[in-house]
Amino acid sequence: LYIRQYNAVEGKYIEKAVPFRINLYWYETWWCWALGMLLLMGLIIFITLHFSFLKNVLRVSRKKDEVLSETLTLMEEGNAMLDASNLYKAKVMHVLMHDITVPVASIEKVSGMISRNLDKVSPDTIKTVMKEINDATRNLLILSDQLIQWSNIQDTDNSTSVEPADVHAVVEEIREELGDRFQWRNNELINRVPEDMQMQTKVHLLHHLLFNLVLNANKNMK
Repeated sequence: LYIRQYNAVEGKYIEKAVPFRINLYWYETWWCWALGMLLLMGLIIFITLHFSFLKNVLRVSRKKDEVLSETLTLMEEGNAMLDASNLYKAKVMHVLMHDITVPVASIEKVSGMISRNLDKVSPDTIKTVMKEINDATRNLLILSDQLIQWSNIQDTDNSTSVEPADVHAVVEEIREELGDRFQWRNNELINRVPEDMQMQTKVHLLHHLLFNLVLNANKNMK
């Protein structure tokens, strides 16, 4: 900048150079803009990473909820199976106690009757009573054998495979095993199962089930 100043002594103008410079504000400088861009990029990266982290946290939380839900469902199913198993065991014990009580009561009844009326009992009556005692004790023996078989089945049930079972042959085998007992009660077991009838099952379980059904049917028929 040049300034003209009048000099009265010399009677002329004197020019003087006055140096000056106009500077930009700090927020208008390039380095400020560059710093702002870096901060903006950093903020964008931070927000992106933050939302990605939140997304992963939500996904893990949902996965945990699914696992907890499945675990709860399995626990409920397990409790239901346990309750059903306890109910089944209670029914089995009820049936076993009934099967044990009936023969014992028969033995106690007939033996008490003989002991109280020993002098009055005829040989034919003694023969009939002894047959009833023999039936009762045989029932107990068969029941104990069935309990042993049932116990063995519980130990080997998981390792026994399912296979085709000849139902007619199983019933025929049971008919031969219980033939004497049917004769004592003047009953007859007729095997009307078709000879070609087969089913996929565990043969020993089928035999055990049918044996008990036939045995109870024979005991309750007179």
